[in-house]
Amino acid sequence: MKTAAGGAYYLYKVKSVWDPAKGRARKITERYLERITPQGLVKSKQERLLESLKEISVKEFGASSFMLQFCSDVVELVKRQYPDRWREIAVLSIVRLFHSSPLKNIIHHYGASHFSDALPDAEVSPRSLSTMLHCIGVRRERMVEFMKNFIGNGDEEQAVIDLTHIFSLSEGVIAATLGHNADEEYLPQVNLILVLSLEGMHPSFFMLVPGSIKSMGSLPIIDCA
Repeated sequence: MKTAAGGAYYLYKVKSVWDPAKGRARKITERYLERITPQGLVKSKQERLLESLKEISVKEFGASSFMLQFCSDVVELVKRQYPDRWREIAVLSIVRLFHSSPLKNIIHHYGASHFSDALPDAEVSPRSLSTMLHCIGVRRERMVEFMKNFIGNGDEEQAVIDLTHIFSLSEGVIAATLGHNADEEYLPQVNLILVLSLEGMHPSFFMLVPGSIKSMGSLPIIDCA
């Protein structure tokens, strides 16, 4: 504490260090902290500024905010079909679109973006997302019910886009069979069929088929499904 002109008292942060030359401790004043007044302590402008900065966080906003607004109708359908996990599905879908991120990184992108404010309390840890995907995957009837929202009245023109092949060496994936693809890779794979609505420009159907079935061979399967 120091006294200045006019009798005002000021509080400073000080420390003492050993001075070998003088053979005793020497006091060092580090910085000014507060002014002592009859009403109490008044912090310095620097201290007040530092405290205000603690409340500031920097997050990505533009892209995530745009996607939540642009896809609000789809998010609402997800909310209706999966009321318990719709936040996680929305975050996972959009973050994967932005970053092609593995599950372990979703929680980082969530915390560093507007999603953590717009969709609070979403459980996006790798374990939680993995459990969620398993629960969704074993209930195909629920997924089909969701996709029916995009078919319309059945008069829309549809287009089958080329197959996406997904490699898998897991013994638990029975659909993963040896198949041929454009990359000339003969590995166990699963083919993902996507059907796109040309009028609405949105997906209206998807189906997994064994990797041994070629593109043209999958068309009768779609017709039967």
